[in-house]
Formats: sequence, structure tokens, C-alpha cells
Amino acid sequence: MVIERILEDAVISALSALDGLDGAQIVGSRSVAPQGQTKEEEDQASSIVAVACGFRQNDAFSLTPITMSMSISIMTRAELDPTS
Repeated sequence: MVIERILEDAVISALSALDGLDGAQIVGSRSVAPQGQTKEEEDQASSIVAVACGFRQNDAFSLTPITMSMSISIMTRAELDPTS
């Protein structure tokens, strides 16, 4: 699962660098929250971007190429971001 986490972290850092996602909270399925961080009601982002990388699948038993699926989901709360 090391490759999946590295790939997920790379996509999260690339998305964090985008100007259009300044107010969005970007989370990963394999990311670990910093110690002591909790989700508060007033700590609500207008949009949440979730990045998930699937498990690697070998294309053939004796070959090294692998296939990994990845999904990026964007959820926007209408009451916190009326212009979306």
C-alpha cells in the first residue's frame, strides 16, 4: 500500500496548489489526520475534494506492469457556497 499512498499524496499536493480550490478541504482515503485534529461544526469547508486510490492489480502474474484505479470526488455544500 506504499505506492497507493504516495500516488494519492502526489495528487493531493497537486490539487492543493490549484488556485480555484483555495477554500476547499482536500482529503485522501489513505491520509492520516495530524494528531489532535478534530472535525468541528464551525470548521466546515464550502467544498470537499476526496481522493481515493484503489489497490494495485498486476496485469499478469510474471510481469511487473500494474494497473491502479483512482477517483476524485467533489462535494459542494449549497448552503456554504451558493455560487458553486
